[in-house]
Amino acid sequence: MIRGFQVGILIEDSDYVQVSLTTVAGNTFGGIEAVRVSYLTVGGNVIAMNVGNPVGLVEGGLRLIQSTGAQVTGNLMVGNYKGIELVSGDSNVLTGNAVNGNSGSGILMGNPGDVVPLTNSRVSSNTTSGNGNSGIQVQGLQPGSSGNEIFSNTSSVGNTVWDLEDDNAGCGTDFWSGNVFFTTNNPACVH
Repeated sequence: MIRGFQVGILIEDSDYVQVSLTTVAGNTFGGIEAVRVSYLTVGGNVIAMNVGNPVGLVEGGLRLIQSTGAQVTGNLMVGNYKGIELVSGDSNVLTGNAVNGNSGSGILMGNPGDVVPLTNSRVSSNTTSGNGNSGIQVQGLQPGSSGNEIFSNTSSVGNTVWDLEDDNAGCGTDFWSGNVFFTTNNPACVH
């Protein structure tokens, strides 16, 4: 178990890193943060009770910044500030994760403050229920962001704000399909 640190696991400027079958819990600023990492694998972990920091340092469970080709699969994210934050990068995949009961959003994609776009990333087959903000939220993405898909997420229900939220004007270039949810801020594009 990795606990009691400011950040449980911090990975920067690295390639082909794997974090598997680990419990990362009770860290002050966050569980795992990956910055400019290519081909990160995060699978089968319990990432819990990482509360985040109100000044915007690591913010909860798992945060990916300017990362490429990450595979985030089969993790349990519970009781963090945000569950998973996919800030920017290319061709990242989040699938089969249980992201429930976090005080912010379960899965948050994009960050208007980042200078790098988020492209060709897929979020599928996750559960994101009972979070304090939205289950899955796509914030205003940077210019150049495109090809992001949010599909076949098995359950996004009982979230405080919205189950599925897309904050981009006219849906941006996001593709939503086949998700199970009740509430959305943007019914024209989220389905």
